Amino acid sequence: MVWKVGCGDKINFWKDKWLGEECNLELKYNQLFMISRQQTNTISMMGNFSQGNWSWDLKWRRNLFDHEDDIAVAFMEEINAIPIQCHLQGTMLWKADPSGVYSPKLAYRLLMTCNRQVSEVNIFQTIWKLKIPPRAAVFSWRLIKDRLPTRHNLLRRNVPIQETECPLCGNEQEDAGHLFFNCKMTRGLWWESMRWKQVVGALSVSPASHFVQFCDGFGVGRNHSRWCG
Repeated sequence: MVWKVGCGDKINFWKDKWLGEECNLELKYNQLFMISRQQTNTISMMGNFSQGNWSWDLKWRRNLFDHEDDIAVAFMEEINAIPIQCHLQGTMLWKADPSGVYSPKLAYRLLMTCNRQVSEVNIFQTIWKLKIPPRAAVFSWRLIKDRLPTRHNLLRRNVPIQETECPLCGNEQEDAGHLFFNCKMTRGLWWESMRWKQVVGALSVSPASHFVQFCDGFGVGRNHSRWCG
C-alpha cells in the first residue's frame, strides 16, 4: 500500500511511503531525518499554502554542512515533484492492481503464485551462505524440510504421545508452521522484527514461504544476509 497525496493531513512526512518508492524519507534521507525538528509531522504541517500554492517550511536542528548540500538538493527535488493539493484528501493505493483498489481475489492469486515459486534449492543455497553458527543453519534446514520432532510429525510416524496440542498456547496441534510462526506466544517476535525493519504484511504459514517472504517479499534488499539470519 502507498499513499496518493492530497492535502497531506493524514500522511506522516518522514515515515509514510508517499513518493511511490519502496522506502520512506526517513530511510532514504536518514542523515536529514536525524537533524529534523519535525520528525513526527504530517505533510500538511511541513509547509503552508499561499494563494493556492504550496511552499515547504522545513526546520532543522542545525545548519546543513557543505557535504550535505548534494543530499539536500536531491531531497528537495524529490519532495517538490509531488504536488500538494489543499482540497483533496489523501488515499491509500494498492500497488498490486493498476486501479489501486484492493482485491481479495488478486491477493489470493498473488499469494498462491508466491508459494508455487518457492524453491528449496535456492533457499538452502542462501542458508548455507549466511554468517550464522552451523547448528543454526542445520536447524533452519530441518525446519524448512519439516524434519523437526513436532507433535504432528511424531503422530505421523506412529509415535505414541498423549498430548497433540501446542505446548505454548494449547489451542492448535503442534506443527512447525504453527509453533514457530503462528502461535500467539511466538507471533509477537515476528511482529517486533518487522517493526524494527519498518515493514508490514501477513505472515506465511509454511516455513519455506516464510523464509522467502522475509528475504524478498518485504523488499529487504539492504543488509540481506543480516535480515535473513
